[in-house]
Amino acid sequence: TLERLPHLKRVSLSQLGPEKTAEALTENQFALAALRDGRRVPASLYNSRLRRSLEAYRCRWSRNFTPHDGFIHSPELLASISQWADQQFFSPSRLEIFATCPYRFFLLKLLRLQAVQDPETIQKISPLDKGGLVHKILDAFMRGAREKGWFPLAVQHAAWLHRLLDEVAQEAFGEAEERGATGYQLLWELDSEQILADLHTFVQKEIERTDAVVPDRFEVDFGAAGSTPFQLTLPDGSCLSLTGRIDRVDIDRARSAIRVVDYKTGMYRLNEQAIFEGGRKLQLPLYLMAAAELYGLSSLEESVAEYYFVSSLGKFHVHPFTGENWEQKEKQLAQILQIITTAMRRGRFPARPGPGKQNCKWCDYRLVCDKAVDRIHSFKVHSPELEFLGLLEDYP
Repeated sequence: TLERLPHLKRVSLSQLGPEKTAEALTENQFALAALRDGRRVPASLYNSRLRRSLEAYRCRWSRNFTPHDGFIHSPELLASISQWADQQFFSPSRLEIFATCPYRFFLLKLLRLQAVQDPETIQKISPLDKGGLVHKILDAFMRGAREKGWFPLAVQHAAWLHRLLDEVAQEAFGEAEERGATGYQLLWELDSEQILADLHTFVQKEIERTDAVVPDRFEVDFGAAGSTPFQLTLPDGSCLSLTGRIDRVDIDRARSAIRVVDYKTGMYRLNEQAIFEGGRKLQLPLYLMAAAELYGLSSLEESVAEYYFVSSLGKFHVHPFTGENWEQKEKQLAQILQIITTAMRRGRFPARPGPGKQNCKWCDYRLVCDKAVDRIHSFKVHSPELEFLGLLEDYP
């Protein structure tokens, strides 16, 4: 092997510089090596990047909350953030991100940092593109079935419904291929076969459903420009503007109860016992409220919103949020949203890695945080500065 050749040494790609100052080739490498050895670095070698990095490190490992922890103290910046929050249309998913990790929300929405894109050739369709493709196919399928008068979906129309699905799916597959989003042909053939097989299973399950509701509207926008506005008044009297897109709304014959459907293509990982999960499950209740306002419903007791996992990966699981005991749920939801928006206006955006750093696993900003973010969080979490945000856990 190469390691047996003379004068060759294996060096980790993650190594930022030489291990010893004697091996340094540049001033930057000398400074990094000196820091690694715990030696004092001459002031002349401190460039602006190194100085900022060391300052961030010291601040994060201090007992105080600083801007490097996502805490804003400047009155001018706080006023700007408050004004920004008043003018924003928040999607439920963005509010869920805040409840999961305010620092991630801060980097995404306020600093608008974009994840670094991998320049390598696309090998297979991405989960994001796959999700968009499935949503497009289901939207076209449902609209086509309605135009042909096949609602409610029934056994006597089964053959035609499956044929319709094949037609709209092949058209959508072709468009995805033209965009270059499908990757290598062989892998795409396997992926497209699985997607189509899953969708046929979904259609069959829809045919077999015996609910007293039928699909009524698809891809329903609310809160965005040109769509139905949707605002909630919070306990302190402030207003929260919301925006989103509902995949499907079903309604009963009396038009007195609805079912909001949100399609999911990933793996089922939801906590079935949790209702709001400390603000990390807001999409279904907020979508249900938006749809109820759209239909002019005075009560949500008989209505429901659900995640519908439309793939074998998600085992076609249906995860509901019901309108039962709506008065109590609505009050709890308002309190959760109050905590989130108040924390924003106070400039509180701390990192919340979660048990075992579970919140960091799929985060695009993992490299921004300290590798030991969980340790830092553990000795700052009991600070009075975080008591207000900690109230979110009172709403499981």
